[in-house]
Amino acid sequence: MRNNKVVTYAGMILLVACSAADQTAPVAPGSEAAGVQAMVYATYSEDRTSADLIVPPSGGWFSIGTHGVWFPANSICDPALSSYGPTEWDKPCTTITSPIAIHAKIMEQGGLPYVVFTPDLRFAPATRKANGSLDPKRFVNLYMYVGGSPASDAGSLEIKWVADEASAPLSEDEADPTLQTRRMERGKVVYCRVKHFSGYLVAAGIDGERDGGDLAY
Repeated sequence: MRNNKVVTYAGMILLVACSAADQTAPVAPGSEAAGVQAMVYATYSEDRTSADLIVPPSGGWFSIGTHGVWFPANSICDPALSSYGPTEWDKPCTTITSPIAIHAKIMEQGGLPYVVFTPDLRFAPATRKANGSLDPKRFVNLYMYVGGSPASDAGSLEIKWVADEASAPLSEDEADPTLQTRRMERGKVVYCRVKHFSGYLVAAGIDGERDGGDLAY
């Protein structure tokens, strides 16, 4: 296993809100505090098919190979104290007070990325701003790299939730537009807000993904 590494990516990776109602300029992770936060690299297995993250209550910007996750501070519900399931995603929860270990299994399906996270987790509902809209800085965002794959050019792409291996992929943005998949300008990365963890894959989606900020590789 490799040791964790920390590298500062000032101006390289931008956190783009997935809110359809609040399309402001891209926000760099941590810019609302003390500059751009460091990106923490996962610890990988030798064959690079899995990775392990240790996420503190303060959250942060985590790389999983060419994919990435942004956790705002106090955004992860404590799995020992919170419920889990489709009826629970928007309910308040008690968040973690100590670091939590998250395992990611990294795969492909049809030439497109598929990542399964364990344990099952949900994230604290986003707070609202003074105007009543959800604050996109409180969104947990998942970024999935699709560049370099012939499948990535085959029409529109969508990040879909896969509850378990026996379940069909589900488009969650039908119930909540803030979960809508968007694509970076150069087309190499799709991203969206997520309310929970289990499995996510990139698959054919509806036409017209929204463009966001650019991501340099």
